Formats: sequence, structure tokens, C-alpha cells
Amino acid sequence: MKYQKFKKILLSALAILCCMSTGCQLPGNPPKQPEETTAAVAHITPESIPEHFSMKIPNGFTETSSPYYEKFYSCEDATIIITGEKVAVSGTALDDYVAAIQRNHKETVDAYEILDDGPLNIEGGIYGRSFEFTYAIIGEDISKTMHCLMAVFLVNDYAYVVTCKSYDTTFIGFEQPFRNALKSIRIDQQPIPEQTTHTTSTIAEETTALRNET
Repeated sequence: MKYQKFKKILLSALAILCCMSTGCQLPGNPPKQPEETTAAVAHITPESIPEHFSMKIPNGFTETSSPYYEKFYSCEDATIIITGEKVAVSGTALDDYVAAIQRNHKETVDAYEILDDGPLNIEGGIYGRSFEFTYAIIGEDISKTMHCLMAVFLVNDYAYVVTCKSYDTTFIGFEQPFRNALKSIRIDQQPIPEQTTHTTSTIAEETTALRNET
């Protein structure tokens, strides 16, 4: 019973970000009717877009907010979330940081599968990693597969993470805008203030907070 209760709460929280309807429409994607969701309360500090970071948001995506994030972007069932954090250990390697995110996802969500993983280098000689994966939202009466494209950069011991996701069935309509947005990322390499701290693993953090409340 406790496990089923957690599943219901997790489904509701993830649906808030993944199912918001803002009236936009991308080519090839038919309009969707808003799905009813039940808001779940979890103690996650609202996030803001990190300083020294910029990215071109795709057409059709509008700025919005939620109990989890004070600013992110949505279009139909798709979302783009930008977060960052000062890494705990100075000198952490990008590959190690990405591996930790992937482990958190695997341990937290259902049916986690990495589809692609490789370098993503941007202007200014900044090296990053992008990886594509799917995961499931499973409840007693519903099962949805989500499709996600995530980019991670480490600059001056500060991690920048961009999470682009939608339903697996609609991802093909958002994939190119997502990839174009990631290629447009620009990061100013000036030093980051020591007190700047955010949470990067959006999917895992939401799940962990909900689990602790059950």
C-alpha cells in the first residue's frame, strides 16, 4: 500500500511538468486536450536559471513556473528546465558528474534506458555531454513513457544542466527544437560565487522528495 501511494504521488508530480498545456502547437503535432492532474506537495527549493548562462528558447515555448521551479519553459506536453549547482568537490570531472546523474536516475525512476550519449561542445571551447533516455511513469491505472534529452556542462566547478522532455509518443515533434536549443547554449566562464548553489538532477530530486514524504 505504501509503495502504491508513492507511485500515485510520483505520477502526479511528474505529470505537472510534463503535461502542462499552453496552447502552442509545433508542426506535425495535433492539438492536445489538457489532462487532469492532481498537485502533489513536495519540499523542493524553487530553482532559477543559473547566472552566466544563456540559451535560445524554441518558438512556441512559453515561460512558466511550478511549485518545483520558479522558471522553466513549456509547450504542450514538453518542458525545458535549466538548473545548476556548485559542485561539492573541486575538480570533479564531467564524465564522473554525468555518471552520478545517470546512477540517480536509474535508482529513482522506472524502466530507465539510455538511448544515446556523447559530446556536446559549444562556442568558447566549452566541452559538455548530452544523453538521451526514456523512463516510465507507472501508476495503478496509467503507464506513460517519457523521452528526455539532457545536456551537462562543467565550468569553473559549476555544473549547468538542461533537461528537455516530453511524452515518448510526441518526442519526435520536439527533438529538433530541443537539439537546436542545446546547440545555442552560451556560458560565460567568469568565476562563480561560492554561495551559488542549485539542484541539477530534476527528475531524481522530485522523486526523492516525494519518497521521503510517504
